[in-house]
Amino acid sequence: MLAAAGVTPDMAVADVGVGSGFLALLFASALGPSRRVIAAEISRPFAIANGLHAQHAGMRNLSTVIGTQTEIGLPPNSLDIVFASNVYLLFEQVAAALGSICRVLKPGERFIVIDFEHISGVTSQNALDPVRTGKETVTANMLAAGFSLREEVKSLGLKTSITS
Repeated sequence: MLAAAGVTPDMAVADVGVGSGFLALLFASALGPSRRVIAAEISRPFAIANGLHAQHAGMRNLSTVIGTQTEIGLPPNSLDIVFASNVYLLFEQVAAALGSICRVLKPGERFIVIDFEHISGVTSQNALDPVRTGKETVTANMLAAGFSLREEVKSLGLKTSITS
């Protein structure tokens, strides 16, 4: 994911809706101490747990921030890349959340949404059981928020953690 996103040594990267912190911790470990990784979460217990995990692992390049459903909790123009993995469906106030992400990104930088795609007869029902929004709706919402679609990566060869 990091290679496909074009992450460079001077970039600040955030994982929004970090949950258990799996990706943020992988990013911090893979990117090394010179790159800043932010775990953004609205759940205080998840944010605290991620901060403690990073601290115990000696990852000084990973910090946590507690936001809200409408604000990511970071200053404008402070990030180069924002990842949102399997979290878009949890945005209760989509326009406000996307607006906040747009504001924290430096001009021309990237918001990367990673999620299951609805493919009839292919996508497992377990992957779709949570209420998920289709790619067309996500794309339309992002365009309305001021983003542009640079590229769609169909697959990075990742295996799903949800089985049927």
